[in-house]
Amino acid sequence: MGAEYNANENRSFSRCLPETRVELLDNLCTSMQGTDRKVIWLFGEAGSGKSAVAYTVADRLRTSKRLAATFFFSRNHTDLNNTNLLYLTLAYQIGSLHFRAKQAIIHALREDPELLSDKKSRADQFERLIKEPLKTLRLVWQTKRILILDAADE
Repeated sequence: MGAEYNANENRSFSRCLPETRVELLDNLCTSMQGTDRKVIWLFGEAGSGKSAVAYTVADRLRTSKRLAATFFFSRNHTDLNNTNLLYLTLAYQIGSLHFRAKQAIIHALREDPELLSDKKSRADQFERLIKEPLKTLRLVWQTKRILILDAADE
């Protein structure tokens, strides 16, 4: 699909250069370890490197087995410049991480195949394909997992 941070697509995402943005990256990763933060919003001017930061953080989280899923929006790709595939893409990645999550997603889709439709409400898709499967993993995962959404304003 191309929305995952490490998708093999010809897109302009790249990691931060070595030894750059060290303090920012360390602060972001430290903030994500705490239990008090639910959302961390990185904002700045267009072209300031927010996607490179998000990609680098996603790579660090994947390496430390703390990445749940990513979605990198893109104004240049029609499938990635809206929310039609957001929860389906996140659900695919979450289901790939653990059998229990996969089973919860399959169960939800068997009960309501319309969850695959872009006509289905995003709230229903989130509840059934993201929240419920993640709940099944609360006691399985030893560390908190992180979802990264990049360029949601695209």
